[in-house]
Amino acid sequence: MADWITGSLASGPTVATYRSVSVSSRCAQWATTATGASSTPRRISRTETTARTRCGRARAGTGTCAPVAEAAPVAEIAAIRERRAAFSLSSARRRPAGSSAAGSWAGCGSFSDMAGVPPRRWHTCVLGMFPRPLRVSLTRSGRGGACPGCGYRPVGRPHPWGARTHVRWQAGGRRGRLSPMTTHGRIRTGGLDISARAGFLLGAFATGVSYQPNLLSRATRDQALITGVATATAFEWGTAAHSFLRSTADRLPVGGEPLRNRAVTGAIVDASALAAGIAVCRGASPQEHESTRRALVRLLGTSTLAVAAGGLVADALELRRGARTGRLEAGAVALLAGAAGYLSTRPRKTRAGSFDPDPDEGEGGVEDVHREVSPAKAVTSGIVVTLALVGVARAESVVSGAFARGAAIVLGGSAQDRRTAGRVATFGALAGAGWGAITAVNAMLTKPGGAVEAAHRRPPERAEVTGGPGSAIPWTDQSRESARWLSMALTADEITGVMGEPALQPIRVYASLDSAADAQGRAALLLAEIDRTRALDRAAFALFSPTGSGYINYVASETFEYLTRGNCASAGIQYSVLPSALSLTRVDLATHQTRIVVNGVVQRLLAMAPERRPKFYLFGESLGSQVSEEIFRGQGMTGPTGIGLDAALWIGTPAATEWRRELWGTRSVVDVPDVGPGAAYLPRGIRDWHGLPAAERTRVRYLLLQNGDDPVPKFSSYLLWKRPDWMGRGGARPPGSPRGTRWMPVTTFFMTFLDLQNALSPTPGVFDEGGHDYRREVPQALREVWQLKASDDQMVAVQAALRRRELAWEVKRRWAVTEAVPTPVRAAAQLKLAETVSRWTGRTLDTAALAEIVATDAG
Repeated sequence: MADWITGSLASGPTVATYRSVSVSSRCAQWATTATGASSTPRRISRTETTARTRCGRARAGTGTCAPVAEAAPVAEIAAIRERRAAFSLSSARRRPAGSSAAGSWAGCGSFSDMAGVPPRRWHTCVLGMFPRPLRVSLTRSGRGGACPGCGYRPVGRPHPWGARTHVRWQAGGRRGRLSPMTTHGRIRTGGLDISARAGFLLGAFATGVSYQPNLLSRATRDQALITGVATATAFEWGTAAHSFLRSTADRLPVGGEPLRNRAVTGAIVDASALAAGIAVCRGASPQEHESTRRALVRLLGTSTLAVAAGGLVADALELRRGARTGRLEAGAVALLAGAAGYLSTRPRKTRAGSFDPDPDEGEGGVEDVHREVSPAKAVTSGIVVTLALVGVARAESVVSGAFARGAAIVLGGSAQDRRTAGRVATFGALAGAGWGAITAVNAMLTKPGGAVEAAHRRPPERAEVTGGPGSAIPWTDQSRESARWLSMALTADEITGVMGEPALQPIRVYASLDSAADAQGRAALLLAEIDRTRALDRAAFALFSPTGSGYINYVASETFEYLTRGNCASAGIQYSVLPSALSLTRVDLATHQTRIVVNGVVQRLLAMAPERRPKFYLFGESLGSQVSEEIFRGQGMTGPTGIGLDAALWIGTPAATEWRRELWGTRSVVDVPDVGPGAAYLPRGIRDWHGLPAAERTRVRYLLLQNGDDPVPKFSSYLLWKRPDWMGRGGARPPGSPRGTRWMPVTTFFMTFLDLQNALSPTPGVFDEGGHDYRREVPQALREVWQLKASDDQMVAVQAALRRRELAWEVKRRWAVTEAVPTPVRAAAQLKLAETVSRWTGRTLDTAALAEIVATDAG
């Protein structure tokens, strides 16, 4: 099979040299020598012999090995491989227990690849008792092309034995065990590189922290989503950022070889980054009303600090790789990181904002629906997310490594230099997938938002309502929410029955999204409806700005009609059929068309005699508040007073509203605000409004009301990179804010986004306060701010009528749905509806009782 030459070394073991097995004469010169206690062959290239890799026979002073240059047949190559594997295995069995693997035997060889493959610098290195060589790419070793294990620098082409995955084994392992690894920047087979491990530890810590509460209670499903986002974000940032730190360490004088030196240089860089992060955080501590630049600088410091801390632990674990308890230690550290994250939230001292008790009323936890996280399910979801993270980490290493190699081929340089870019690209791909999901949801929700429900398909019979006789906007152009609002218009008899006084038929006009192709067309149609119905001849006129879906608060509009005894007109204009969270991109369009309507109304009012002009009011809820407030952007209080606006009520104004920020100025969220500027009042929560002295309340004409735990006024894009003022340190937080919680980049943003989804889950006929529900507060607030006259007894009657009508209309809508199902299952559907309504009302109702409710005129 091969020519064996045996000789004696000074140390006693034999030296064996045998024929080259290369398939190319270019890389055919090599020899093997046996050194060490185990007499295991050590393969040495003779084409580029260095002092470190010189033949052991030559080092012993007994001469040099004479290589054989001619190529061996293919069959002979296979036989040599089998012979070498058997020899290595037998040597491993003879190895004394506890002997060191480092230096026991190492092989260096240059091989050639198949024809047509471009040349690469590569190397095979075997350290320890293992039956096959492990391949290392020397172009990316970070040490001038030298092997990280033995320092050899051969020149050749990729190894022809199999896949292109490059693997090396660390020096200094225990008991001759091999652990498949790569140098930094390449994929590990069966493991994670240092940067991926740092990201994994950071993700484990974020998993524990994600269980802290936010504004509202959450269900187990919500918690699982939050944990997944927190873990994925921390992992992606940790791997990408630490990849940059690891690249820096690899460029230090001793950063490439051997493993212990690489770990030390990595620890030095990580420790330096940790110290720098601490210094930045102390120098740019959070402040109210701070600039975006300061917030981003602090975010860079805190993020670098976290990544460096994870990197230090990962460096320590890297030194334990290959140890018998190495994997167990790594798993234990990951579990400890998750536990540390959870304990850092101080679970017994934190509470959601909805559980912040009112000192005056002595109550807390007021929500439409209270949700709880099942401990068992929470633990299960945490374990599932952690296991999923392991899979994501391995997949990320594969994807980012492939991208890095492709970028190195296209752009030049080494793949190691492109690894950070590869991880950024991976993160971008995930973000793109998320955006695609949002687009799909957007398309899915558009159709239901534009469809008219069965209970509202009959057009109005009164000319005072859009869609009725003489209307320029046909009923077929109405959306779901516009049809609801118009169908539910009160009649004069209903108002008289509640108020005990004569009443007029109130006017309701609405320009739906499909009524015209653009904002100018919709505004023109609405102004035409105002003229047709002679809306400005009534005693009061209110422009209601709808939410993203087109919803107008019927509690507000019905209260307005009750307290004016029907001598009023209400108008609305739609800009979207999607929920507010998915309609944020249409705010500018909505503001533009609202400004057109307001200008048209003001122009008509100025043309009227002062004594004939009606009271002019504005109302907005949620995104509708932002739309109608932004028409005054940059004008301060001169905006509403300049157009002759008598009063306005805005509830749940979004945090992105610039006009509200102008009015708030530099005040602190910690202090109870005073009335001002002008007749405006901006309470931090309902308790501020309730606690305002009566003399001050009478001054308020423009009220921007909000619940302390409402996520709408608190949700903003800056939650991604900046700690909000309502999450200040210690007790320096406004009412309704979560207590004891900490801000987390991206995760707090997503927590608050989920709170948006849970902020409004009303029970029909039951008015509660909390989240984004203002039904209990709106009637009295309208009475006071708009100065609508009503006795206390009349207000009691109005409150009861509002609840009764809400329940009746919801039952009517759902009953119409059951009527549309096939006859065999209709009875079961109606029975289920009866159970649902019984739960709402707290009393047992059957289908006959529901039919009686539906038969009554709910509108």
